[in-house]
Amino acid sequence: MPTERITKYVPTSGVNRILALLRSVFNFAKREGVIDKTPFERGGALIHMADETRRTRVMTRDEETRLLAQCVGRRNHLRPLVIAAVDTGMRRGELVTLRWSEVKLPARTISTMAFNTKPAKQRVVPISERLFSELQGLYNESPDTVGGLVFGITDNVNKSWRGACKDAGIQGLRFHDLRGTFVSRMIEVGMPAEEVSKLSGHTQIQTLYAHYLRITNETVGRATDLLNKLNGRAGSESSQVD
Repeated sequence: MPTERITKYVPTSGVNRILALLRSVFNFAKREGVIDKTPFERGGALIHMADETRRTRVMTRDEETRLLAQCVGRRNHLRPLVIAAVDTGMRRGELVTLRWSEVKLPARTISTMAFNTKPAKQRVVPISERLFSELQGLYNESPDTVGGLVFGITDNVNKSWRGACKDAGIQGLRFHDLRGTFVSRMIEVGMPAEEVSKLSGHTQIQTLYAHYLRITNETVGRATDLLNKLNGRAGSESSQVD
């Protein structure tokens, strides 16, 4: 099927992943001597990473309030999971497989195990005050506080997540966007992107810049103040020379 027709049904990022998989298959075939040359060596790039639409959706404070208000009753299990995602930047897979042996409540830290993380590296993330409260409650109710699952969730929570978002009047928000919300908030309060990447486990600093480093009104205001100071200083120095 031509790429032009594929893109009608699959986003550019999906097409690129399919092409990347095909490239690996062809490269393997070439190494094994089955073919002499792959289609990806015949001139002209087939994979266009620059054409991908980067997802930058983050959860607003108002949306967070409305969402948590829906995490009650039959969705009560979702509340600590949402707070953990927003306040640690951990991936959903890391959270649902998190065990009590990895949580250090007295130290207010979580150490993600190497086999749980996407880049296969261990990292330490902080526990906020509200997350500590949620975890303490889960700990007190947990039948296994050594090797048991912290959140006690064995499914992917998609149904409860969609229901909570719908009842909260929130559209277009994915659970993975909570990770981006953490990153965005840390950058907005002034934490260097390099340090944020260590906390979130991003191996490519460019990902943070491309996805989460946004120009806000506050950013423009700070830039204006800095320019005014620089221009004023330059004008003062010029008048002294004259």
